[in-house]
Amino acid sequence: MKSSPKVTVIGLGPGEPSFCSAKNLTLIEEHEFRYVRTTRHPSSCLLGPDVVSFDYIYESSDSFEEVYRTIVIELIAEAKKNRKILYAVPGSPFLAEKTVQLLTEQTEVEVEVFPSLSFVDLAWSSLGIDPMEVGVRIVDAHR
Repeated sequence: MKSSPKVTVIGLGPGEPSFCSAKNLTLIEEHEFRYVRTTRHPSSCLLGPDVVSFDYIYESSDSFEEVYRTIVIELIAEAKKNRKILYAVPGSPFLAEKTVQLLTEQTEVEVEVFPSLSFVDLAWSSLGIDPMEVGVRIVDAHR
């Protein structure tokens, strides 16, 4: 029986490769077809030399909205073709990742998301604060 098309989404963590979780490293190894939102991240090297980057979409698009929509369209097409693909994003897939939001909202392919540290986790640690205690609010500067 043929499996359903699936995109497995992972976060690469907030910087150097040591921040990528053991679970996400295992998922990288388990997937033949790997895609990354951008190679302009220190941990993108973990995905190997055959990773497909979407950097070219950033360079040829007029807006971030167009970039994100195009990436999602390509990921869905690749999942339908290859059945099982991995999509890696910088930081955490749950923080300021529009492509992940768009992927989880569509119904053409199955999506499973695996978390990772984000840059804000490191910020709270460095500052020694509990963001809930001090009432931190995060806003998107692009909106």
